[in-house]
Amino acid sequence: MLSCNQHDYIELVCTFHYPIKLTMKNADSISGVALDTCRNTQKQHCIKLECKKQNGIKELCLKGSDSERSSKSQLMGDTEHLLVVLDDIASMLVCVDNPHLDRIDFD
Repeated sequence: MLSCNQHDYIELVCTFHYPIKLTMKNADSISGVALDTCRNTQKQHCIKLECKKQNGIKELCLKGSDSERSSKSQLMGDTEHLLVVLDDIASMLVCVDNPHLDRIDFD
């Protein structure tokens, strides 16, 4: 479970629509633009990312454990929206210079 401070960083990257790279606890990574926080169909807290369509991204987000890494993938032209479960994230790297943060590691 994320601390309040960590959740604030998630909300911050969504507010500014920063491009981010998430490293998951299973060592997979997902890159995209942070859009919003929400809950998936299993009521897990997620971050919604806009990702470029690439072979493997959707499979990368959906494979693995019983927890749903991405509950929905909505295709939008050459991009897709992915829901990534916050509890599955090990670290977040912000891929643009900004005065707020560059990297955060989650407990």
